[in-house]
Parts: sequence; C-alpha cells; structure tokens
Amino acid sequence: MGIADREWRLSRAEARWGPMNMALDEIAARTAAAGGPRTVRVYSWSPSTLSLGYGQDPTTVDWEGCSKNGVSVTRRQTGGGGI
Repeated sequence: MGIADREWRLSRAEARWGPMNMALDEIAARTAAAGGPRTVRVYSWSPSTLSLGYGQDPTTVDWEGCSKNGVSVTRRQTGGGGI
C-alpha cells in the first residue's frame, strides 16, 4: 500500500500550550502506526514555545531567557535541534 492509498486527515487547530501540541502529535503518530488515518496538523503555540528535539541536551537552553520572555519549553518525539 502506497502513501496515496492511505486515509489522510487535516487538522487545523487553535493555538495551544506546547506540551498539549506535542501530546496531540503523539496521539496522531500512534493512530497512524496502528493503521488509522495519517494526520497533517497545522497549529501554533500559545504562549511562544521552544520545542526541543528528542535527544537534545537541555543544557543548550537559555532557561532564564525563556522564563524572562514568557517562552515555554517542551520536547517533541522527533530529533533535531530546537525550533
């Protein structure tokens, strides 16, 4: 079965807190892995959020700067650096 043969859904969501967005991404990934529809999510963060990659060292974060500027910090299931 190719990618075009699978069921897809589009989810446009209101701005949410970083950990909630990451939890919803995890649910979408688990649903797809279990044979359910693949989900493309379009969302934003509120408040502004730094998303750390799965293996990113938390000592690379300017925690004081994030706190001072009202930026929350969360971790996502995928790799890479902070976004």
